[in-house]
Amino acid sequence: MSISNSNCHTFHAAKSYLIATLGTLLASALLALPLLLFARNTWELASTDEIVTQQRTHGGLYGTAIHGNTYAYKLSIYKALLPDVVILGTSRMMQIRQGGFRASMLNAAGTADTAQQMEAFANDMLAIHTPKAIIIGIDFWNYNPLRPEDASTAPPNGSNTLSWKQLFKIVELIAAKRIPPDIALEYAFSTRKSTDMLGIAAICDNTGFATDGSRHGMSGIVKMKSFPDFKFSDTLSRVTDGNRRFEPADTIDENRWERLQNLINTFTAKGIHVAILLPPLASPVLEAMNMRGDYGILPALHDKIQTLGVPAFDFTSASVAGGTDCEFLDGFHGGDVLYARMLLSIAKQSPDWVATLFDVNALERIIATEHGLAAARPWRLSDEPEPDFLGLGCSKPASPHASAYQ
Repeated sequence: MSISNSNCHTFHAAKSYLIATLGTLLASALLALPLLLFARNTWELASTDEIVTQQRTHGGLYGTAIHGNTYAYKLSIYKALLPDVVILGTSRMMQIRQGGFRASMLNAAGTADTAQQMEAFANDMLAIHTPKAIIIGIDFWNYNPLRPEDASTAPPNGSNTLSWKQLFKIVELIAAKRIPPDIALEYAFSTRKSTDMLGIAAICDNTGFATDGSRHGMSGIVKMKSFPDFKFSDTLSRVTDGNRRFEPADTIDENRWERLQNLINTFTAKGIHVAILLPPLASPVLEAMNMRGDYGILPALHDKIQTLGVPAFDFTSASVAGGTDCEFLDGFHGGDVLYARMLLSIAKQSPDWVATLFDVNALERIIATEHGLAAARPWRLSDEPEPDFLGLGCSKPASPHASAYQ
């Protein structure tokens, strides 16, 4: 029985296709293997529970460059720590550190970027443990009725699986030298895992979350050739253009506010003490907003927080706490020292339950020795002097103090 020429042609075509496919798969595997090894050794493949266990043993930072897992990560810390005090809010609250407290504290900022996300994290949190006190930072944009609310919440699990997209993200970071070649080679072609710097951002830039959930980012700022918010230019452009969270509004979204009130009622019904604060804006930013005349939401929030039935503090102007523009990280993120001032102000104006949670002496020392700095030196991870990165002519004390992961 003979085989026709057409059948031979089909056989050879199929064979060629199979060889090409296997070649492609082999090439992909050869490319993926060192990337997977790199991800493993930099802890980008570890679950958030594994990361928190490692941090609690060795200290250090966790800073991922490829996962959006803040919600799951902070919940993992919460399960391990069972803290007395919890900080809720957006990234603007991330500079509150354990060093300012006597009681155990988790900075869970970054889990409440919307009212709905705050509710979700609160429910997950209370299902595990009931803290003694919660400090909530309120951002004006989350209650702006003209700004749509992002209804998404983070997935409940903390497994950091990798997709091809995330693997290619690693390649992009290497190509752009965001991951230096020596670090890429060290972690892609060995079995050694980093011990106390977990995640690409922590290893490459010394930026990320400490064991208390607070964020350290000054080392990353020091490395920048030019700072994006120099003289608060980027934040001021947000005000001028009325976009990127700075959309003007004169009123508060009553539905979102009612949900906040209900959440506070849930906390207080469980015997949890609650304090509310409005985070600060740099003075040129606040002046620009006032000059526009269409940010009535700021005075509206000032009045509204007084109706919540819990201690409430308006630090929209940093001067209320004695802070200066030199103590900001950018136009709407205060730094360590500014938040130390705010905590001290809260402690001195609040009932005894608040004062006993704070380490007033530590806060007073930080304010006395670190004034004018955005990153308090005793809480820094490295010894580089803080530059005048905002370009404001700020005098920055240069002599380093002992670092600590707090």
